[in-house]
Amino acid sequence: MESISLNLLAITEEMILSPTAFEGMYNLRLLKIYYPPFLKDPSKEQIMNGKRVGIHLPGGLHFLSSELRFIYWYNYPLKSMPSNFFPKKPFQLEMPCSQLEQLCNEYQVYMLYHPSFSNRGHF
Repeated sequence: MESISLNLLAITEEMILSPTAFEGMYNLRLLKIYYPPFLKDPSKEQIMNGKRVGIHLPGGLHFLSSELRFIYWYNYPLKSMPSNFFPKKPFQLEMPCSQLEQLCNEYQVYMLYHPSFSNRGHF
């Protein structure tokens, strides 16, 4: 599998993923978890029973492919990426409205300013 694209409008209830949800997906190059572009204002997000529908990772995330070239994850629920995530090549990372505070462990990351990080005080 080389790509996963999940439109959050298609989800009708909270999704809870296992920490091993992406294990074995060594060829994954694109991961996109998003709301459609017409919902640019987070206040217009899909509301189900008064809650924002999204992806939850209560056990963390153990693996992301080092082959990833593009990651877009709206409201990424964790404070860090998996500790074994070491991208081999340059990649694009967009995490609007995420909880991300730390990109990688023991790995030098050069970041350029991107508007998708503008609402995060930690970067």
